Amino acid sequence: MDKPVHTKTRCKQKRTPLQQDETIRRSHMKATRFKKKMEDKMIKKNEYALSSNETINIIPIGDFHIGSSQFNYEFFDYMLKQIKKLKNRRIYLMGDLLESASKNVGNSAFSTHMTLEEQKEYLLDHIEPFQDDIIGICIGNHEARLIKEYDFNIIADIARELGTQYYNQNIDSFKVNEHTIDVFTRHGKGTSGQRHLSMGKLERSTNNIQADIYLEGHNHRLMAWNKFYIDKEGLHRKYYGYTGAFLSYGGSYAESMYLDVEPPAYQTISINKNKRIKFNQHFCDLETDIKFM
Repeated sequence: MDKPVHTKTRCKQKRTPLQQDETIRRSHMKATRFKKKMEDKMIKKNEYALSSNETINIIPIGDFHIGSSQFNYEFFDYMLKQIKKLKNRRIYLMGDLLESASKNVGNSAFSTHMTLEEQKEYLLDHIEPFQDDIIGICIGNHEARLIKEYDFNIIADIARELGTQYYNQNIDSFKVNEHTIDVFTRHGKGTSGQRHLSMGKLERSTNNIQADIYLEGHNHRLMAWNKFYIDKEGLHRKYYGYTGAFLSYGGSYAESMYLDVEPPAYQTISINKNKRIKFNQHFCDLETDIKFM
């Protein structure tokens, strides 16, 4: 395993008032440039004019748990190579990107393979090539540990590095030809022991949210289904999905709790010019020889 090491040593010196003012001015200019970059990025990405054979590709990926002893490096690399082939990408990072282990939760702090800084740098080194396609980042419960225990929002740092936004939940709206698409994303919380119960949980908890596609991570399942509704314009569908994970099962928390085997997996969602929505699922055991047990 190659661990990128980034070491920076800075000597802290007492600054004069003029130097402090200059620091504030530069920070303000940097924030202004970042805001303008974000605005330009979102304007550019929010409207698509597709031909008959083109699609938008929604890529909701998360629950990497980089640094965990169960993090499946090989399948993570496989996924990045596959999504690189797709055009018109809209990437949503679904949270729990880092293991962010805590001594207050289980024993994961004693079994991580990277420091927190190494986890962050590993993520950035691999995700930065896609930064122009990243719509935003959900805060996962593992990253939320750092906020709760240290008032440190590492997702804010990562979002700043990638030039994107971060949030607890978000509705992303864009146009495909004359059709408007709304995608709701969040990391999620809690879990259900049975797959059908987790479906009902997501549907019930988003009853007050209007969108075309509802995506959630957290429970490490890869699932997709849809639900019909009727309005004055006719029959429509709402699409739901759990976005998978990149953890091996052998020796994991899931195995110790006798939870169902869930191979590492992710899915992409293609949308054509007529707003036809299709979920494309990618399971480690069906597409590769990568070990995960």
